[in-house]
Amino acid sequence: MDKGETVTRSINYGDESTVLTIHETDTSISIYVGEKNLIDAKLLKRVNGEMYGVGYLSKIGVCEDSLIKVLLSYIHSNYAVEALRFSDMTWVYGDIHLTAFKYLTMSKTWYEDKFGAVDDEQSKLFYKLLDSKLLEKKQKTSWEQLGAYIPVDKLSLTVEEVRDLYMKASTWQDFFRPIVETLGERAFLLFSPWFHGFVTAYLGVSYISLEYMLPVKDYGVAYAVK
Repeated sequence: MDKGETVTRSINYGDESTVLTIHETDTSISIYVGEKNLIDAKLLKRVNGEMYGVGYLSKIGVCEDSLIKVLLSYIHSNYAVEALRFSDMTWVYGDIHLTAFKYLTMSKTWYEDKFGAVDDEQSKLFYKLLDSKLLEKKQKTSWEQLGAYIPVDKLSLTVEEVRDLYMKASTWQDFFRPIVETLGERAFLLFSPWFHGFVTAYLGVSYISLEYMLPVKDYGVAYAVK
C-alpha cells in the first residue's frame, strides 16, 4: 500500500460483513470500520517508520463487541501495536451513559468487562474519588428519600423486596445489580427512563469520562478481509 493511498475492503465476520477503510501517511495509519465510520482508530509512526506501541481510538459509534474485537484482532495481525488509548463517552438508548450504567450496576465498565481494558493513572484517581462520593451519598439516602427518585414499585420486584434489598446493600452497585440481573440489561435500559435523571440530578454525576488502554491482541473472532 502506497503512502497517501486510501484502500477500502470488505471484512466478513460470522454472518456479518462491513467495510474496512485504511488510509496511510508518513506519520500515521487511520483505520475506519463501517460504511459510516462507526469505529475510527489511528496508529502513529516513528520517524524511522516503525509503529508506536500505543495507538488511539478516536471514535466508537457502536457497542458491538464482536466488531471491536475484529478490529483489534486485525491490528494485532498487521501492525506492531500493543494497545489503543481512548476516552469512553458511549451513550445507549439516547440518554443513558453506558459507562455510568455499567459502573453503577456492575462495578466495572463495559470495556473492562468485555475487553479487559485498564484505566490510566488519572482515571484511577477519578474512580477513587467517585467511589467515595457515591458511598457517602448511599449512606445518607434513606429508603423514604429513594422513593422520590426511583419508581420502586416498577422494578419487577415487590416493594418489600426492593426495600429489603436496599436496606441490606452497602453500595449502589449492591442495590442495582440484582435488579438488572432480574430484568436483564436491555429491559432495564429500555424501561428505566428515570435512571439518567437519578444519576445526574440526584447522584450529581453529569458524566463519567475515563481514559482506557484497550489491549490489542487476538480475540479469537474469525474474520476475512477481501
